[in-house]
Amino acid sequence: MRDIAQPWKSISFDDFEMDDYGDKYLCFFNTETHELYMPPDDLMELPENVVVLEIPNELHLDPVAVAREYGSD
Repeated sequence: MRDIAQPWKSISFDDFEMDDYGDKYLCFFNTETHELYMPPDDLMELPENVVVLEIPNELHLDPVAVAREYGSD
């Protein structure tokens, strides 16, 4: 994914974690800097400008492309 206003800023899906069911990619995202947020181990609550992103996996985003990749109809 990339920032439209600043295309050199990008985030790879490799940087995300999967949820327990494998349905969504998850990460903490700083809405001010438009970068991933790495919380410290002792964090008790998220900063005001940090949200949790939940992005559907590839099968939900583009099932046709996934079927083509695996040779399915």
